[in-house]
Amino acid sequence: MKYIHFFDFDLKIDQIEFSSWVAIRLAEKYNPDKKIVLWLTKEITANYYLIDVMNFIEVKAWSDEFPGQDSKNDFSKFLCKLSAIEKYRGYSLNLNDIHHALPELNSSGLRFIPSNPYEYPVKIRHDFIHCSSDSFDLSSLVHSLQLNAAGGERSGPLVQTQLIEETAGLEELQVENFDAYVDAEEGIRHLFIVKNAEIPYSSISLSNEIFQAVLGKMNERNIYFLNNAYSSMVVRDLSEQLQALNSRRDEYLNIENSEGLRVNLGSGSKFNTNMVNTDLYQESGADLVFDLSKPDWPLKENSVAFALCHSVLEHLSGDISIFFKELYRVMSPGGTIEFVLPHPRHDWFFQDPTHVRPMLPISFEHFDREKSIQWYLSSTSHTPLALYWNIDFKIVSVDQRLADPALAKKLNQMNVSDPALAAQFFNNIIGDYKIVLQARK
Repeated sequence: MKYIHFFDFDLKIDQIEFSSWVAIRLAEKYNPDKKIVLWLTKEITANYYLIDVMNFIEVKAWSDEFPGQDSKNDFSKFLCKLSAIEKYRGYSLNLNDIHHALPELNSSGLRFIPSNPYEYPVKIRHDFIHCSSDSFDLSSLVHSLQLNAAGGERSGPLVQTQLIEETAGLEELQVENFDAYVDAEEGIRHLFIVKNAEIPYSSISLSNEIFQAVLGKMNERNIYFLNNAYSSMVVRDLSEQLQALNSRRDEYLNIENSEGLRVNLGSGSKFNTNMVNTDLYQESGADLVFDLSKPDWPLKENSVAFALCHSVLEHLSGDISIFFKELYRVMSPGGTIEFVLPHPRHDWFFQDPTHVRPMLPISFEHFDREKSIQWYLSSTSHTPLALYWNIDFKIVSVDQRLADPALAKKLNQMNVSDPALAAQFFNNIIGDYKIVLQARK
């Protein structure tokens, strides 16, 4: 049986993401005669993506199979892939890359695509590695590379020359015969922006860092609305698997019956796999779609332990009391909320025409019941909103961020040590601020 090898060091975080799930499911669907192995070189966090693929993959611990061989740098990672192929044969593929039916190669040898034939092998683009025959002495090559790695001299010119000579006899797989490498910027446009575009290739590399950031925005919810080449391919080829994955996510979240939820309010494109994402627009891929400015949020009373609310409040028009009353209702006693807002004296606030609600850090003191009662009894001009709205949020912390790091030097030259103080007299000092509240019940 031929193997398909995936490695956890190809993940940008410590857990399987949606794009990695797509890569594994495509490989499984179009290569049913091959055994898929996920190599774990470190401890990763189990999530519903991993649970969904566990039925048809084999998980192997690298330390058990190859004791003493690490995977900490690019050279070691390349060696890991060669070692796995040397022991099990088959294919080594990068997670996130698109792979349909893999080609059956008749010629022998290790196949790879170098970015430059004269570069040190660490730099080899090993998106696709395949050894189809036992006739090639891969074992000797792996042993030689292991010795070089153990010697710690792999950066020296002599060792580089030696390794290039050792790999010189390997056949190069022509790009047009297997893979399509697109220019990063044009690739972004072609794959993720142009509406209803198609992917004309059976396989394409998405390992460039510029692709990683875009892939991180994809999820099983919003994939149906994007209408680009990548999303169209995923919906077309993995329709049944997507439906099952969405059901698994619903079970994983268990929103109706759970307590201690972590909620991302107004998630937009900032989808967080480990949180309940809410948004006004279904196209965001949110788990719950509703209007934060309206009552009756679809969350149970006292069910939320932590909430993110980044770049949301400034967009809410109308009666802001509804938002804070509902937020207080769903927060558990002691639960915390992290807000991020643009400072109302910075152009970041004014540049977006949908920003309608300026709020300063001191504005949040109005939601503190103790302060509201003090204001009410002392007849100050401050509106005791916490008392009127029957809410109680304590300010835990306030952090303010300079919009331009160079401002710090300019402020020092002006003998101003406190940016917050400077922001009271000058515009465009504080770009935004983060404030954390705690619900008191």
